[in-house]
Amino acid sequence: MKSVISLSFLCTAATAHAHDWHRHDPPAPAPVSIPASQGAPPSNAAAVAAKASSVAPFFPKIRYWWDASFFYLESDGVPAHDTMKGITAWQQQLPVPQRYYGANAWRLPLLPVKTNNVAMGRTTLFRGAMAIAVNGIPIFNPIKNDGVTDTFLAGELDQWGGHCGRADDYHYHITPWHLATVVGDRAPLAYALDGFPIYGDKEPDGSAVNTATLDALNGHDHDGLGYHYHGSRTYPYINGGVHLNPPIVRLEAGTGGNTAEQIEPQPVANGVRPALSGLSGAAITDFTRASVDDYTVTYTRAGGTYAVRVRYDRAAGSVRYTYNDPLYGARTLDETHTGWTPPPQTRASSLSLFSQADGTLRFTMSGEPGRGYALFAGADLSSLPLFGYRLLDSTGTGTFDLSPVSPRGFFRMPAAIEGAYVPPIVQPPAQWSMLALPDTGQTDSFSATFGEDHDYTIRPMSFTDHGNGTVTDNVTGLMWQKADGGEMTWASAQTYCTNLVLGGHSDWRAPSAHELFSIAHLNRRQPPLDAVFTSPATAQYWWTSNPRVGTTTNAWAVNNGGGIGPKPIAETISAGGTFAYHIRAVRDTAAQPGPAGPGPRLTINGDGTVTDANTGLVWQQAEATAPMTWEAALAYAEGLSLATKTDWRLPNAKELFSLVDVTKSSPAIDSTAFPGVPATQNENLYWSSSTNYIRPGEPWYVDFRYGLLAYKAGTNLLRVKCVRGGQP
Repeated sequence: MKSVISLSFLCTAATAHAHDWHRHDPPAPAPVSIPASQGAPPSNAAAVAAKASSVAPFFPKIRYWWDASFFYLESDGVPAHDTMKGITAWQQQLPVPQRYYGANAWRLPLLPVKTNNVAMGRTTLFRGAMAIAVNGIPIFNPIKNDGVTDTFLAGELDQWGGHCGRADDYHYHITPWHLATVVGDRAPLAYALDGFPIYGDKEPDGSAVNTATLDALNGHDHDGLGYHYHGSRTYPYINGGVHLNPPIVRLEAGTGGNTAEQIEPQPVANGVRPALSGLSGAAITDFTRASVDDYTVTYTRAGGTYAVRVRYDRAAGSVRYTYNDPLYGARTLDETHTGWTPPPQTRASSLSLFSQADGTLRFTMSGEPGRGYALFAGADLSSLPLFGYRLLDSTGTGTFDLSPVSPRGFFRMPAAIEGAYVPPIVQPPAQWSMLALPDTGQTDSFSATFGEDHDYTIRPMSFTDHGNGTVTDNVTGLMWQKADGGEMTWASAQTYCTNLVLGGHSDWRAPSAHELFSIAHLNRRQPPLDAVFTSPATAQYWWTSNPRVGTTTNAWAVNNGGGIGPKPIAETISAGGTFAYHIRAVRDTAAQPGPAGPGPRLTINGDGTVTDANTGLVWQQAEATAPMTWEAALAYAEGLSLATKTDWRLPNAKELFSLVDVTKSSPAIDSTAFPGVPATQNENLYWSSSTNYIRPGEPWYVDFRYGLLAYKAGTNLLRVKCVRGGQP
């Protein structure tokens, strides 16, 4: 059985400096840890993690970053839900995205202070926001700027508790109760601008709110939970005021026609058209969106039903309004207002990682420069808890090292995809799980030139059938499910293996790409497996545990012809596709190797060769001088003299595929050890000595763009990398 990686060789005594991770205390269990050499957590770590966790479900509609004192929120001020429907007292304002970004972002004190200097919503704060909802929508005083009218009771709010201001800026006036369906009923629904959280009907510990203990601001501090506010179904609906702490949180009077005080600092909304007056008797009955930049509000007035269509032109910086209400004349009113500055787009995010010589994993995040991102990590793909938050640098990059504490793990960061949250999932290079690399089983000859797969038998495949539904590979030491688990989606396959109980064992898992290809028999087809295994004739592919790097839409699979590569997960029948993707579970055994320690897998020998500690194979580091046909490649390898050795040969398909790193692409190989492998598509194809059993004359090759194994006519010109060793 593989043991858990020991961190004793990875950690040194903690130093006085602080690391860059902002995490909850205590953090969730993870397959990696922060090396002690990186120092202690920053002093604001828990405060940052608390606020970031509140808003993270709304990424990328909301972005965030922090410094030593403040947490900053960015949004366009337009919620993901519909708006305006249900308003019966309408001022004719309509939602337009705002630019609450950069210097105009929302700012919250990270460590708020409860003071005796408070501003009450009943007597002030009639201008601007009092709070910010966790979805990035500001919350104004429920009393409008006349200091008298309750906006909720006056019918001015939509079904979500919001409406638009004079700058067409959408905002709430009451607690956004509906957000509990996203964040849960124990999480903050908003933050007052003094930095304290606003909860709903429940306390952070899940208990009911004791309203008798709430102060005049709808807040209290009890049971070690820290001071916080609660929303209410009647006035004040949200926090009844704020704790002032000048200059961090202060009041400032307005100028011009509205001298009411508001909390500062806070962002400024920018309108694109003059403010309009109320439309007497109008009631908004519907809100429909044709696209992100095109919606229609339907309303009734004076017995008729009318509509106004709003369209944003981001390239031109304009907003177009089209009315069909006879109030505006017999014809349709169509007007376009310019001077609108659309919100910025969020840069796409990605996550990559590779093993280092000291045993740590080097991660690289990329995304929006200077913004915060979450990392999720888990030993099981079905559960990826939060690991922590980090800021990217001014180039949009964050590089950091973590120590593995589990033999396998999966990682993701949020993806900036408008309207959906699709997490790209990556996994670290897995520990080598096999005692040795088996032969391909190819016994047929396809060439008169010596050096093809048929001419070498290296560690022949050997299996033991235990008679209880399990089979042990005597070469690798892995134990396999004898009959595959049937057709299913890729995600279901991971769960199926984790939950499988077979042969008295419950520690089954989905195999990695290298593990599954190790049992491929290249002198058999449909399935390309030893006769000890059983699969229905209808099976066309078998899933692995590996997603294709950089995407959640493709995962590695072996096909019934013997090839392996990333395939669309939507292709399988259970996902609505037309192909039968099956799963065969695997488990580790005591016969397998444990962790190899901190030493590198690939050793550059300095004589033009590279040794692979996993397989024992020695590789030609450089490429042959030019691409060549398959027959020429066989002859070249047999005639090669390098590093005083002459027993070089062309690698078989399993040997060549063993160099593939499925966590990399373009090229999918260790570029430090093999810098000559091109990153350019179609220029990184390498011959193996094995031939497609079904298609004589078409040998197998590895495409190092992603690492897939496919076949081509042997007359094609492909690259060559030779190998030696591997004999028992």
